Amino acid sequence: MLGQWEKRGKSVGIQILGLTNQTKYVNIVAIGQDVVFDEAHHCHDETKTWKRVARMSHACRNVWALTATLTPQAADLLARAGFKVQRLVDGKRFCRVVPLERDARRVVEFVRRHSAGGMGLILTRLKKDVSKYVALGAAWWKPRQEMPQARIVVGTYALLVEGVHPPNLKCLVLAAPLRSEVWLVQALGRARQESCRAVGVVGREFYRRIKEIARKLGFKTI
Repeated sequence: MLGQWEKRGKSVGIQILGLTNQTKYVNIVAIGQDVVFDEAHHCHDETKTWKRVARMSHACRNVWALTATLTPQAADLLARAGFKVQRLVDGKRFCRVVPLERDARRVVEFVRRHSAGGMGLILTRLKKDVSKYVALGAAWWKPRQEMPQARIVVGTYALLVEGVHPPNLKCLVLAAPLRSEVWLVQALGRARQESCRAVGVVGREFYRRIKEIARKLGFKTI
């Protein structure tokens, strides 16, 4: 299922991991302007689930639904919400809307200027010919030893606290709401141990506090 997303993801643009909402039946991963829905077929009340998908996705520009059984009813709900639903070659389906917004593009430009790496999802084992940018997204799907040697990573401090970040990290771009300052300090501490010296933040308002904390800890902020 995720293999197909890897192939499609190369043409999407940088993936910015925002938040993870794991319930009993469905995992929803919001990635900046993208939202990925995985394992939605486990939800007992699919109609309710996909209505929620439509509601929470209105602010997102790209939506990917990764599910083995996207029923006609769910597909209809997504279509009415304005999402284009397509079938992948292996029978899986995904839905996608328009390109990334300005904030994400700003990060892409920064990565382009400062990274010796390339564009790719953490899900892929990056090859030299596609390594232009590196984004950390859905990192829990791969064991740590398979993570690429990223110089710039886009991800959440929650993932850093769990230790799922690559070595040789030079810049961390945060794209997550500030739920816990303690958590953030822990994450930045771990990033510092990995020789990370710069922190970027995508977004407005609550991200100001993240920058303040990063500066106090000695990071250059972007």
